[in-house]
Amino acid sequence: MKKHKPLQWIVISFLVASGLILFNVSGVHSVDVTQNKECNETLLQADEWYQQGNIEEAIPLYRQCKPHLNSEEKTISDIPEPVYEIEELGSGERFWTQALEGLESENQKSKAFVYLQLMTARYPEFIPAHIKLAEFCQKEAEFCENSAKEEQPKTASEVISRVSQFYPSDPGLLKTRIELLAEEGKFLEASIAARQFSIINDDYPEAEAFGKLADQYLGQFEGKIQGELISKTVFTTLLSGGAAFLKNDPYQAVSGLQMIALMLQGESSLGDAYISAFVNDQRSRNQLVEDEEVVNYIKGIAGKMTPYMGRDFEYEYYVVKDPNINAFALPGGKIVVNTGAIMAANSEAEIAGLMGHEIAHAVLSHGFLKMARASFINSSGQVVGSVQELEQGIPFISRISNLMNLAYSREAETQSDILGTKMLASAGYAADGLRDFMVILKEASGNEPTSYLSTHPAPVDRVTYLEKLLVDKGYDPYRYMGIKRHQEIKERLKNLQ
Repeated sequence: MKKHKPLQWIVISFLVASGLILFNVSGVHSVDVTQNKECNETLLQADEWYQQGNIEEAIPLYRQCKPHLNSEEKTISDIPEPVYEIEELGSGERFWTQALEGLESENQKSKAFVYLQLMTARYPEFIPAHIKLAEFCQKEAEFCENSAKEEQPKTASEVISRVSQFYPSDPGLLKTRIELLAEEGKFLEASIAARQFSIINDDYPEAEAFGKLADQYLGQFEGKIQGELISKTVFTTLLSGGAAFLKNDPYQAVSGLQMIALMLQGESSLGDAYISAFVNDQRSRNQLVEDEEVVNYIKGIAGKMTPYMGRDFEYEYYVVKDPNINAFALPGGKIVVNTGAIMAANSEAEIAGLMGHEIAHAVLSHGFLKMARASFINSSGQVVGSVQELEQGIPFISRISNLMNLAYSREAETQSDILGTKMLASAGYAADGLRDFMVILKEASGNEPTSYLSTHPAPVDRVTYLEKLLVDKGYDPYRYMGIKRHQEIKERLKNLQ
């Protein structure tokens, strides 16, 4: 695979760091395979054979209608494959030797820093250089801050964040990121990163240990909140009446203190409160879909993926009457899907991709982190608002709406894409289901972000990234799509409206 020239990489890195693009890619051919009538008939036949166990007969039909994944040249991205041994790099040994010599001496900080920065810029695929630079900047934070040039990362976190944009599931980078976050006291983010490692790298010997570490960091986060509240002398009040608002009236005003009290009860309790208020509100306005066949269809799809997700939540799924192509996850595994998303999708695999992505948000505690930040709590568990600010009351349903509309970060979206797609493949669906759903969004919004994707990444970037993920991980797109069954559900929804 061809390597970037240094200047090309610097430009691309700058654009990614600025949030302007996820990848600069050529050769992408996005196709909605079910829009072609002839192809639709072919896929229906492929699904039928697949369900009958005639896999060898079904695969050529799937391939026939997915030419965008059949290219032998695999030119989806110019980003080079990661390299871990300097001998495999083919060059750069002199720079690497100089960098290691600098690291061995307390008096050669400048030498170490200069050569590590040079290695990461010229050979971005060489993962050990990024890790060494991050470790150096963690130890010599002030030196890195003062010595880095404008386009260079200045902190350990910036070093890992920059390279993780290109190698988001690399075990070495994930481990380093977890350690950095924990050392910085960002316990909730450290928990999320550890959870990501344990689920995505479940074949690694350390996977189980990182799952336990995720629980440990989550406990430290909650313990820090409790300590902060005790220091503000409000903890006893919260324990006695902080959760009194958990009634069926979603319009009752609740304070920031009550929200924090609910967070202390854990993700599941928080999700229970939010989903209860949301469902009651939707039902009162006749916006909740309660048709058993439709709801069980969604539950059945999700139920094939949750066993692989690694969190023992009491998952709940709801469908609401809303034409927007949207879905969202609340803490504790509470998932809501709009009818607009179901109607826009062409297959069961596409809805499975969407569900996998949303379940991943819940499993990785993204919603919990988002709600913590909106409740005057940082990722270390520190309560940063004054007591007066926290005592202000806002109608609960308004808090729900505001929090649901807050954008996830690009990192959170990427993490959920990775985990959701892996679970999609594990559940036996065509692994390009989420990729195909993003094609729908791309066609609807062009290069503009949508309500479902919020500010970034744009659908066109999402399609590209997911195609690369399929190739890199070897996930099988030539499996059951569920076109016929999904069309039946869409017809049922039409009749319900």
